[in-house]
Amino acid sequence: MGRWLDMARFKSEQPELQDLYEHNARMLIGTWTETLSPVRDYAHKEWGGLLKDYYLPRWTNYITYLKGTLEGQSLAVPDSFQAEKAWVNAHNRYVLEADVDPVETAKRMYGKYCGL
Repeated sequence: MGRWLDMARFKSEQPELQDLYEHNARMLIGTWTETLSPVRDYAHKEWGGLLKDYYLPRWTNYITYLKGTLEGQSLAVPDSFQAEKAWVNAHNRYVLEADVDPVETAKRMYGKYCGL
């Protein structure tokens, strides 16, 4: 995610254009438009940060809706567009380099979930 947004921002030295290019880069993998549209998730990605900041809030709202419905609550189907639009309009940064050793992390996770 960080590399994608940085590539967009580095196309200009003007802050206004950097913001516009970042916005456009986010729209390409997000909502595609400033208005509600059937063209959504066309370019689904699972890049670092995107799952947590873009998809997790959508799924959390949807699962909360499903649980409430199963408990007998009368709830409106959640509209994730506003959250998606907020992400597209954000300027949060994503790290380009991991601060952990991926091999050690994989070994630790393997040990944790495989009981070694």
